[in-house]
Amino acid sequence: MIDAMIMGAVQGITEWLPISSEGMVTLLMAGKGSLTDIIRYALFLHLGTLMAALAYFRKDVLSIMKKWRGKEGPVCNFLLLSTMASGVVALFLLRALEDIQNSIAATADAAMLLVGGMLLFTSFMQFAAKGKGLRKTGDANMMDSLIAGFMQGLSIIPGISRSGMTVSALLIRGFGSREALRLSFLMSIPAVFAANVVLNMGTAWLSAESLASLCFAFVFGMATIGLLMRISERINFAYFTLAFGLITIAATML
Repeated sequence: MIDAMIMGAVQGITEWLPISSEGMVTLLMAGKGSLTDIIRYALFLHLGTLMAALAYFRKDVLSIMKKWRGKEGPVCNFLLLSTMASGVVALFLLRALEDIQNSIAATADAAMLLVGGMLLFTSFMQFAAKGKGLRKTGDANMMDSLIAGFMQGLSIIPGISRSGMTVSALLIRGFGSREALRLSFLMSIPAVFAANVVLNMGTAWLSAESLASLCFAFVFGMATIGLLMRISERINFAYFTLAFGLITIAATML
């Protein structure tokens, strides 16, 4: 039960930071199951932070639901297209990971090397992004949707930060930092829901421990989302992600 609570707390805190919450969960669970099972469990934990995001962005979500047409129309279309793009990419990558896992020995060191390498890739994207754009959420077009959706789909791989990749992509596309964060967090809501419906439907996660982990993910997510959003705007986490990726890789060589 303690392990489940820790997993939930880690998910709740790291989801809002561009350091891959899925990567952190994978590192904690390395060697305790197959990589794809760990990924599916990490996606399940995202339901806790999904509920936190729904609560925090409730005004935005209600506005989008009420105004599919009009000024919120571009945002609705952006979320629909980006979710579809994410799903295609994520399913392809998950199948590829399953094939690789079946052909090689999936060890804890292999999982740590994967997470470390993907953290380095995430840090590269963050270094490449600039936050001086002037575009607003209502300016989102089809190309923005496809690019951001593709980047979100890549985050099925542990170590690739969903928020880090999507925010970086939107900054490169010319959105302001606040607008990029808003769009990135809104993107997570339909994506996490759809991923759990497709990948975890029928999976027996419902137990006292799994429910405890969801509750902790929600509580810690709600407690930290506002603060960590402000921190994310002021701190360049690319350096932290780079350092953590190097440390993770180095740890496998000891």
